[in-house]
Formats: sequence, structure tokens, C-alpha cells
Amino acid sequence: MPKLAVVTVTALLLGANWGVMAAEAACGPKKIIIETDFYAFSDELSPPLLPPPNAIGMANAFMSWGEVDIIGIVSSIHSEYAPPAIDAFNTFYGHGDIPIAIKKPLNDSTGDWEYSNYPDYVIPLVEHFSEAIHTGWNTTDPVPLYRKLLSESADSSVTIAMIGFLDNIYDLLMSGPDALSPLSGLELAKQKVVELVLQADPTAPSYNLDHVNGTYAEYVLSVWPNTITFVPGSIGSDTHCCAKLTTDLDVSTDPVAFTWNISVGYNKTYKSWDPTAMLYVGRGLGDWYIYNQTTEQGYAVEANATGDTYLDTSKKSPAPQQAVEIAPTFSNVSLADLIQDILLWTPGEPWPADAGLKCSSNSSSSSSLPTGTSSATATTVASTGVASPSAYTGGAVELGASQLGLLACGAAILAMFAVQL
Repeated sequence: MPKLAVVTVTALLLGANWGVMAAEAACGPKKIIIETDFYAFSDELSPPLLPPPNAIGMANAFMSWGEVDIIGIVSSIHSEYAPPAIDAFNTFYGHGDIPIAIKKPLNDSTGDWEYSNYPDYVIPLVEHFSEAIHTGWNTTDPVPLYRKLLSESADSSVTIAMIGFLDNIYDLLMSGPDALSPLSGLELAKQKVVELVLQADPTAPSYNLDHVNGTYAEYVLSVWPNTITFVPGSIGSDTHCCAKLTTDLDVSTDPVAFTWNISVGYNKTYKSWDPTAMLYVGRGLGDWYIYNQTTEQGYAVEANATGDTYLDTSKKSPAPQQAVEIAPTFSNVSLADLIQDILLWTPGEPWPADAGLKCSSNSSSSSSLPTGTSSATATTVASTGVASPSAYTGGAVELGASQLGLLACGAAILAMFAVQL
């Protein structure tokens, strides 16, 4: 065979191989940072209860299955017990190396100061399960952790799961250049974050936005530079979960079951605000959510000084803003079952049938599209292998195998001509 032909065939084979490898590399776990009010309360029951941190358990399960990469967790409250309690969850799932931050100074509270007559689970959790932090004083502060994690991440690659308060995000946006990055906090958010997911309502009061200081929400919503997705509390309020956590799991060895048993009780269900948001963060719309058409029009969701949100139809938002709602073909009961099944998995067991990263660029089914792709973008993704950034709940835009293969083959052809010359 002539030398040029050999080089040509070899180059094309290498190009095809590079295309496959590049396609595989482009599809990876979504990077997420979680902001959580880990020990927050609910005042919608009498007596008020402390809903356990099921969202942290879900995120850890997603990470175990390769669906997300939790690069950091930030506490929105100021109890020294919150970081070690979070670490106990992470350690149980084998993720004890996840960095955790909390704003100082700290206190020794175990629940929200307004509601003290309900069971505490953070101290029993720390005493009963292995963790390495011991006290929040042993952690870094939120802004340095945010700046470090974002500066080390690829552009448009990080999703922030906001299931807590906005004061730390506000502080990040107000931060200036430092040794970690020459960019301001606002510039870092614009460059590195692909989506901010808020467990909050876009058109009604929400605990996560108005409980601490409403001016934080007012500012963040007015300047946030990229996609915001709201997961309204009404979804979680109607999604009663997870009695099987205490009947099917060992409450003495599983922290999810342990905290549920303490705070909710044996064989009882409870509302699922944060878990419904974490489901969107980890798995996108799936078959369970659709985007609300009202906020898809591009109107600006704003907040007043008390943190109450409203839809301003007289102006456009600075970046895409959207809200999810339960799909007409789905139900709150099915949503509760889905969340419960995720939480019933324990490390060491076989993965559930639906677990694991799913990357596809050749199917028109929204369930097999990259995480967060709505059915409206299915045709585009199926035909081109590429969806717009707003079609994702997070992660960088992923090229399909066909695009990457073509790019690699183009490089191979250039290499062929170089050899010929």
C-alpha cells in the first residue's frame, strides 16, 4: 500500500477514535454546588416539624451513580453543628472529601430560632454517625469556597442548587478580585455558572427568599447573569413522601432513615420541598416536570425588599428565567414514589435500573436527552446533537458524537495533508 494511503487510513481511523473519545468525554457528571439550610423548619404542621435533609441524601445518591459531581456544599445557617451533620451524610455515601463552608461567627443552635419546640436531629446525627469536621469552626467561609470552586471550573459548567438562603450568593456577587481569581464575584458567576436553581416560587412569598433578609433576594434576582430556574414550593407541599425510609431501611445505620425517624416519625410521610428541587438539579425535567409558560416569556422575576417575588411584565429579565411545574402526565404521588426510591438506595447495593449518567444525541425522546433538556428541544438535539445552554439544567453545552467525530476527522485530514507536504 502506498505510504500516503497508509497515512491517510491511519489518520482517519485515529480521527474516528478521537471523535468517540471526545464524545464520551463531553458527557460527564454535572458539577453542582449546594447551598442548604440543613436544619431548617416547617411551620405548616402543628406542631412544626424539622424536615430531614433528604435533598442532601438524593444528591449523594446521584453522585454515587455518576450523575452529578458535588464540588462543594455551603451552609446557609450559622449553627456549628450543621457542617459536621452534612459531613455525616456525605461520609455515609463515601463522599467525605466534599468541601463544606459556613459563614462565621457561629452559634450552638440546633434549629431555627423562631421554632424551638420540635425534635433536633443535627446533634444526634453527629454523635451517631462518622464525620471528620466535628464543628463548623473547622471549615472555610462561603465566599472563598465559592470563588475557589468557580475559578477552578470550566466556563458554563457549574449548577448552583439553592435550597437555602441567598445571603452567601449575595456576598459572592459583591466580592472583588483576589488571589483566587482576577474576576469579581459577578464576573465569576457569569463565566462559570450555567444555572442557578432556586427552591422558591417566582410569584409568591417563599421561605428561602424572605426569611433572612429580603434585600439579598432583591439584589440577586436583579443582577444574576445567567439562567435562573424556580422550583416552586407548591410542588413540594403536595408531594408527600417517604414512609418507607423507616420501614425498609435500618434507622440505626442509615442517616436518611435515622433523621426521618427522629423528625417525622416511623412510617409517616411529609412534604418534599428541597427534594423536588434536587430532582430537577440532578435529572432535569425528565417525565415529571415541564417549564411554566408564563416565566418562559422572558418577563423579569423580581423581589421586593422583603424578599417577596413577583412577575414584572413591563421589563425583560437580564438572563433567562423559568419555573417548573409537574407535567400533566405525572402526579405528586408518582413524584413522591420517585424521590422515595432514590432515597431507599444505600451504598453497596446494586444501582436502580434508572440510575447512572444518560447521554444521548440520537433520540427524540426527552427522557434520553442530556439532563434538563425539555421536550421542546428534542428535535434540535436529535438532529444536531447540540442543545442550547438554556435547555440544560446545568453543565457545559455538550457536542454530539457526530459533531465531535467531524471535528476529529477534519483534524485527521489536516494531518494527512501535512504528511503529504
